[in-house]
Amino acid sequence: MKILIGDSGSTKTDWAYLYENEVKYFTTQGLNPNYLSTTDIQSILVQQTLSNVEHPPEHLFFYGAGLNNIHSKSLMYAVFEKVFPHSQLSIEHDLLGAARAVYGLCESGIICILGTGSIAGFYDGERIPKTMGGLGYLLGDEGSGTHLGKMLIAQYAQKQLPRQIENALYEQIQIKTNDILHFLYQQKYPNRFLAQLTHFIAMYRENEAIQDIVRRSFQSFCEQTLLPLANQCFQRLKIRCVGSIAHIFEQEWKAVLLKNGMKVDKIMRKPISGLVEHVRHWVKS
Repeated sequence: MKILIGDSGSTKTDWAYLYENEVKYFTTQGLNPNYLSTTDIQSILVQQTLSNVEHPPEHLFFYGAGLNNIHSKSLMYAVFEKVFPHSQLSIEHDLLGAARAVYGLCESGIICILGTGSIAGFYDGERIPKTMGGLGYLLGDEGSGTHLGKMLIAQYAQKQLPRQIENALYEQIQIKTNDILHFLYQQKYPNRFLAQLTHFIAMYRENEAIQDIVRRSFQSFCEQTLLPLANQCFQRLKIRCVGSIAHIFEQEWKAVLLKNGMKVDKIMRKPISGLVEHVRHWVKS
């Protein structure tokens, strides 16, 4: 059986192509319908995804950011149907993919994504009946790479960073504080630029000013997303996370959770390997 699995955020898409007993992993551009047109998405699928697939998949499972409503799912389904006309399609939100990757078929609990964006939800073992967050970088995404980058750049533009950090950031981005606002508003995908600044934040994570940015961003995620969700569930649940930010800043993330009376049960950087196992169980059943 030939199966293609995709897990997509705003920045990149991780793919796994299962053919006989082999698994081929590859990465392409992110496919978030909130930031890309259907024409752009189709072009990426044709140029980047199809070239990595030797034979058309019989089944295609796609989990993507921005697919939290019927309209966006329908748009994405129509695009995939054009590119993969002979495949049986399953198009779902990336939060469900994350939950299936870390909880499997039987367990339930709270699932968080802390990557380029952020969102959390309650997984009942099959579906996700409750979600919080996922408002995008303009209205939310607290605790995400974009949010961390936005906080850093705001302090850079207002000259609130220590001189050492300000100079180091200028050396990396080569944009003066007076020009940063103009630069951001000229970007086609400003969220990607902001999220890329997490590499700088990780490099200088021992600096107190940087630590404060990370702590405040994670605290905002707890206050705006995680705590309201936990209160709605009316029970103490496991908390599991996926995403590069949760993985890179694992120590800081766990410390903020502990301060808020919670702890994380498991952190997985990329859900794709867990989704491969999930599909294998599905095939066997």
